[in-house]
Amino acid sequence: MVATISVVESCQPSRLLDAAGAMAASAASLNAQIAEQRRQLDALRTHWQGDASTAAIAKGEADLTVQQAVHTKLTKYAAALRYGGTNLDALRSQILAMAAQATALGGRVNDDGTVIGNLRYSVMSPRLAGAYTASLTAMLSMFTAVDAATSTALQTGGPVPQTPPPADVHWTEDDLYRGGRDGDPQGSDVKQAAGGDCYVVAARRGVPRADPQVV
Repeated sequence: MVATISVVESCQPSRLLDAAGAMAASAASLNAQIAEQRRQLDALRTHWQGDASTAAIAKGEADLTVQQAVHTKLTKYAAALRYGGTNLDALRSQILAMAAQATALGGRVNDDGTVIGNLRYSVMSPRLAGAYTASLTAMLSMFTAVDAATSTALQTGGPVPQTPPPADVHWTEDDLYRGGRDGDPQGSDVKQAAGGDCYVVAARRGVPRADPQVV
């Protein structure tokens, strides 16, 4: 089920970042304990020989194996929480800002992200409303996908999705709007840079496609 604007508004993704920080701190503390126990085992190997030493070292190595597995899980959980918190919080801000903008322009924003315009009373033409609808529904779908990916990573301990590398794009002052009719802006003018903000890029592409003069 795709998230709605009211669901996005009521959630608090920043709490995930708080949890990620706490879990990362626990992982760091455990890692320090593991390092100290390894130093103690190394000293034991150097200064104590015999069956008792062998048994103690074996027990210590077994304990370290368990602790290392816990450290790995904590690290993966922290990464998943950080991924979810960072992306969901950014998406939440963009969704709510775009919904507020559409409302300020005279549109009626439904909970599913569809926007209805009325040119008689505002600048929100049907075409512009369609662009806002496309952007909001795309971001709501992205919010749902990120939430699901975060949940899966937490349940399975698997990796979180990675942002693809940005395209190598170079701009000059002569070609801000490339390829449009009579220099008009178009959706393909919007390019993603190094930030993981594909949801923002998708939203910004919808407006010039519907009504270039708005840009």
